[in-house]
Amino acid sequence: IAHIALGTCLENVVLKAHALGLEVRVGAAPLPAFPALMAAVAFHPAPVPGGEPHVHDGLAAMIGTRCTNRRTTAPVPLPAELVRTLLTVGASDGRSRAHVLTAPAALAEMAAIGGVAERIRVMNPIGHREFFGHELRWDPEQVQRTRDGLDIATLEVSPSDAAGLRVAADPEAMALAYAWNGGRGLERLADRSIRASSGLLLVSIPGDGLTDRLAGGRTVERLWMTANAQGWAVHPISAAIFLTHVLRFPLDGLRERERTELTALGDRLRALWPLPPDHHPLFMVRLSQAGPPSARSLRRPVASLILQPEPLAL
Repeated sequence: IAHIALGTCLENVVLKAHALGLEVRVGAAPLPAFPALMAAVAFHPAPVPGGEPHVHDGLAAMIGTRCTNRRTTAPVPLPAELVRTLLTVGASDGRSRAHVLTAPAALAEMAAIGGVAERIRVMNPIGHREFFGHELRWDPEQVQRTRDGLDIATLEVSPSDAAGLRVAADPEAMALAYAWNGGRGLERLADRSIRASSGLLLVSIPGDGLTDRLAGGRTVERLWMTANAQGWAVHPISAAIFLTHVLRFPLDGLRERERTELTALGDRLRALWPLPPDHHPLFMVRLSQAGPPSARSLRRPVASLILQPEPLAL
């Protein structure tokens, strides 16, 4: 996930530099001389060989506007012109691809898959600790103090659903629910939101290396801002992708029942999204006409995220 996020950041850096009249040359990982770096960016006052193209420069104005919008409303058809635009933008780097689902039966199947994935994520001890202990922000004071994480106001949940999250935050309650083979109520939020979508958008990449994930993250950012620029709400729903990817690694965090469920989910995902043979799913969002979100996540001051190291020669 971090590599995708760094890819989105890299895309914003390039777009903003172009908006400031600078040319950009990007060196993406792996960088043999600097193995700890994900990317190195050089700025030039004039065009340089290997510089970044200007195809998507118009999206720079959307950097501060782009946001996650989890509101659910009655679905409306996804315009064919928007679908064509998204497919074009998704393939513009020559390696990533965008894929769109709009059929009601396909949305219903993805809703069921997404619900199960969310239940597994919340009930798994590691996923539970990450979500409730490190990610979720319960009140405005926490939100203002940390300026990161997930503001509960952005979840667009009802008071009853918020109360349910309070119960789910108790690890002992989740341990009991798991022992009783329960927790099906945890599937409701994801299931309901996906069924309320106009369409689903998935980004795939041709490999599974760091360079592929960074490039895919840049594609995700372009698509997200393209949809927002045309008035469409975007809500990431990638839990099923991320969790099924975990199956490929010998991790101790998944219990046997979870592995069995995720294996079945992986089969259902592949059947629902028939990707090119050499492609892997990377990231997925739902699209809707939802109006403005009730709340937006805060952003940390840029100065708090920047160090001043020695300049690098690319």
